[in-house]
Amino acid sequence: MFNPLEYNGIPLERQTRDWRELDVAPIDSEGADPYATCRIIAVNGIENDAIRFEYQIARNHADSDIRREMDFLGSLSERQHRVADRLLPEAGSVLERALEYEHAAVDLDSWLARTEPDPRRREVYECDALEDFEHLYRYADVLEMLRRRRADRVVDEVTDVLPERAGPGRARYEQEPGREPTSAPMSDLNALTLLSVERLLQGFYRSADPARVDPFTRPAYREIGQVEQEQVSRHRALVDPGASWWQRLVIHEYDECYLYYSFLQQETDPRVRAVWELFLEMELARLQIARDLLRRFEGREAEEIVGEGLPEPLSFDRNREFLRELLASRLAPEALGSGAVREVPEVREVRERLENAPAPDMIDALMEQHRRIEELFYEMEIATGERRRGVWEELVDLLAAHEGVEDELVHPITRNAVVGGFDVVRDLVDEERTINQMLLRLVDAGIDSDDFEDGFSELRGAVLSHVRNEERFELPQLREQVPAAQLRELAAAVRPAVPA
Repeated sequence: MFNPLEYNGIPLERQTRDWRELDVAPIDSEGADPYATCRIIAVNGIENDAIRFEYQIARNHADSDIRREMDFLGSLSERQHRVADRLLPEAGSVLERALEYEHAAVDLDSWLARTEPDPRRREVYECDALEDFEHLYRYADVLEMLRRRRADRVVDEVTDVLPERAGPGRARYEQEPGREPTSAPMSDLNALTLLSVERLLQGFYRSADPARVDPFTRPAYREIGQVEQEQVSRHRALVDPGASWWQRLVIHEYDECYLYYSFLQQETDPRVRAVWELFLEMELARLQIARDLLRRFEGREAEEIVGEGLPEPLSFDRNREFLRELLASRLAPEALGSGAVREVPEVREVRERLENAPAPDMIDALMEQHRRIEELFYEMEIATGERRRGVWEELVDLLAAHEGVEDELVHPITRNAVVGGFDVVRDLVDEERTINQMLLRLVDAGIDSDDFEDGFSELRGAVLSHVRNEERFELPQLREQVPAAQLRELAAAVRPAVPA
């Protein structure tokens, strides 16, 4: 049994790599292992989530040394994410990229449903497998009409499963004989892995230009994009909200070690295998850092959270029988490709149970806006051309809407409900006034002006500092001193501020 906690990996000071060393050509989509794309997408998702989380600690921790260390870890994760992203060959169309993403989601849902020890989470993963397989089939159905290819043939090519039906009374899929039951920590790794990939899909559907989608495909594309947004909300509910930063950091790093170790066992392309091997060595060192931080701040050992060894390596290539049984036992033939899968009793029951969980409150909605603002700043750094212009327009709209909600709703509540609230709000309002002036200057000058980059960098620093101050000085006190029922009622007033 491989235990990543027993290895030191590449020291952090040696993890900065020259781009020439990391510049690996994309895989050959025709000749590569059909599951290579799934592995790359999974890595993209987990690295994208690592960037988000590490920078969150870097922005919010009081210790300047911790902030610098986490900022450096975030920059390393960004490099890994870019390398993994470059491994994907350029898709011929938005539809083909969506097909790849849904393929990866189906296989990941299926594998997690087969290995998940927690019955509640297993139900969610099975329902996700049904929904994502239905998305895949609908996209394949469109390809049939556009390219005269049979939908079942396309689906069979990419998932190795036929949408056939078994006779009545056929038994549900049972766990493979001889497989040892997984430990409880494995359940946390599963939840984080799938949430990361679903967030990647969410970002894809948010950022991909619907105008580039064939008009015949757009209704299905928009509907599936909305379902993916709902899946992210479902998976957030499966991740322990009470875990501390350092517990979550250990789980993040351990999960990355698990994925790279798993993919290293099955990768057939020597170039990609070398990337997974290098990244595993990097993550082993970062896991030791996370372990030390957990000891320092909480006096706990990482083994209490993740156990003492990795389970069976993750594999994308053995889901055929499970999917056959799941489709046969859950879906009526007319449901596949029609969108009716969401009304399958088992799927509807899981969705309703999770939707009836305690509703997000105003603080959750504000934090969601903060995360979207951070994502847009990051996208501005890597986007080009018309895509960059569209990101800038969304960022301007969201900043204006967010500050409007703060002025009209949040700050007045803070003044009235929080001891010392006037002082907290005064400082935040001063920051918002400065940000608004920066924003107006940039909008007036335009994105093509010579001074835009310097002004944008200044705006980014001011906004992220302001976000950090809100999350440190205002929002925690509102959570503590305003009744929970009132905060839940106010969430609806915040959410419309997020642009579609």
